Amino acid sequence: MPIDYRLYRKYGYEHCYDQIEYEINIEDLSGFKSSGSLIKANLNHINQIINIERSFLKNLNGRVIRDENYYKNLFKEVESEDGHIYIHKNEEIDGYIIYFINGDNIFVRELYYKNINALKGMLRFIYNHNTQCKKVNITSPLDDKIRFILSNPRTVTMKLKPFMMGRVINFKKYLESLHIEGNDKLSLVISIKDNYINENNKIFKISLQNNKLTVEDGNFDYDVEFDINTISQLAFSYLSGKEAYLLNNLEENKEVIKFLDLIFVKKENYINEYV
Repeated sequence: MPIDYRLYRKYGYEHCYDQIEYEINIEDLSGFKSSGSLIKANLNHINQIINIERSFLKNLNGRVIRDENYYKNLFKEVESEDGHIYIHKNEEIDGYIIYFINGDNIFVRELYYKNINALKGMLRFIYNHNTQCKKVNITSPLDDKIRFILSNPRTVTMKLKPFMMGRVINFKKYLESLHIEGNDKLSLVISIKDNYINENNKIFKISLQNNKLTVEDGNFDYDVEFDINTISQLAFSYLSGKEAYLLNNLEENKEVIKFLDLIFVKKENYINEYV
């Protein structure tokens, strides 16, 4: 989570993750009803919390795989910062919330749920703090559903929040690790400019056969040239091939873009790790 993107861009890091940040007047949550109950979470709930987290994030890319030790440390971290972790229970445990109260503001760090009833129940739980708090800030993945169930979205501030940068360390090994959904025999020659890692600062011939890529470097005539910043955004599935061409002010080559989009499939990225 960079303090200043300019400090890291010159070393090849580039923006790869966003979040939505909601700023909501707590009274705007008054209409939600709860069909379940909120229970203060403890270490015995970790397996259920892991199940909720994996269900909620299953369609998102680039996330951290959390395990029991991760959540044990997270409980300690949240407690040390006077935060709270609650689980939502209806017929099953189907949601959890991590939040902090700062003056008259509630900051919701995570609000993960298996169904809309769990989401509505936790929004009602937030509203129940209305005698203490006036504003609510919630950070969420881009595909979150909160904005679809708000009674009046016009009174809510929704911001696209740049969150995390990324970088490709070894381009060749990265490509060779991929399984590609495509059996056509295709090839592409790409030149990469990387001022800090010589193994990346080469011309690569990329060939696809039987769902796998083979990569060799050499003195080839290349089809397209990108710096490592753009390559990192492609590798993290943050950009499409067409967007990479547009942002680098290149004349479109439909065949090259088609192959790039086969290798680097654009997805919704999400990460929410602070330490």
